[in-house]
Amino acid sequence: MIEEFNPEFPPEFLPDLRREMRLELLRSRGGPELLEEIEHRNSTGTLSDGLFGFYWAYHMVPVGFVVGEFVKAGASCVVSELFVSEKYRRLGGGGDLLQAVIDLATAKGCKALEVSVLPGDRASKSIMESYGLKARAIVMQLLLS
Repeated sequence: MIEEFNPEFPPEFLPDLRREMRLELLRSRGGPELLEEIEHRNSTGTLSDGLFGFYWAYHMVPVGFVVGEFVKAGASCVVSELFVSEKYRRLGGGGDLLQAVIDLATAKGCKALEVSVLPGDRASKSIMESYGLKARAIVMQLLLS
């Protein structure tokens, strides 16, 4: 079951799922840097055209979510967070969440959808590719301070 929510007024279960996502990112190559980017985005609230969210419930228990925003006058949709609890992966929730985003972005007239995948996360990359997303760049970063 996919349900929409307003990330500015998150449902009560979202902090627990975000905590689980945070712990997983801290153990992943590139994860701490991505986590820092997510936390910065969440703290500054820099949204140009709107924030959206969906959650996925398995047997009525919320176990996954996606948060994104519309940017560049709605020309692009950027997914900033996409997570499914490890125990519930390979049950279709990640794909259902991604499809909900694709449907919303299409309805809003977006020209592109952008999703970040961590280096070495072949499972996420495979899901994205199965929905037609293509890798077009590898972003490299050196933190200077």
